[in-house]
Amino acid sequence: MKKEIYKEKLELKEVSIDNDVPFTKINCPSCDEQVTADNVELGKAVAKCGSCHVLFPIEDTIALLSTSRDKSERPMVKPEGVDVFEFKNQLEVVVKSPSNWVDIVMFIWIMIFPLISVIIMAKSLVAGNVDIIPIATTVFANVVPLYWYFKRKKNNLIFNISKDTLDVERRPMYMIKDKSFNRESIEQVYIKPGYGLYIIINDFGEQKHIPIYISYNPVVLRYLERTIENYLGIEDMDYA
Repeated sequence: MKKEIYKEKLELKEVSIDNDVPFTKINCPSCDEQVTADNVELGKAVAKCGSCHVLFPIEDTIALLSTSRDKSERPMVKPEGVDVFEFKNQLEVVVKSPSNWVDIVMFIWIMIFPLISVIIMAKSLVAGNVDIIPIATTVFANVVPLYWYFKRKKNNLIFNISKDTLDVERRPMYMIKDKSFNRESIEQVYIKPGYGLYIIINDFGEQKHIPIYISYNPVVLRYLERTIENYLGIEDMDYA
């Protein structure tokens, strides 16, 4: 009797062979010949050319590799007030909306106008001129800025990255237009100290530096910079 043999099919998961570990090749500064690994002494930070037998230091190369590795391995911790959503070929980063000039005007109004209102109402009462219209106007002029100021805390700034564009939107939108940039024209994302997050776009051969997020919070700025760069496939570079 013939014995049946059953073979179990093993499903293999796809294994990624992408390697993000930084590396470099060392060339001889004298003859430009590539130096093999057996001619490199990392402990002494020197290398010897196998072609022209020149010894030369490699401290700068080692330091550069260490810095690159530190940057690539440093985890990104999402700061408070930032939410990230990714769906198919689209990334959405929602940030608690920063203050703008309208908020500053409203804040100054809230700080100063109530005091002026109290003085005006007190003078009216002392003079015996109790008129409901000025009092109602004064109350209204104080309530509206207060409502604005506390409602603004729920507003968001949204970075929407699709396969074609980077869109910067404010929701709700108050007298500030949304911005849209062609994804392929974006050359760099960087932090301008004391100002905020900027992008460099190539506009028909001319480089333009455009602010996309004004903030003084370095943690949020750094997180946004790295998140947007990673999704756009842009190498992180220090801006001087």
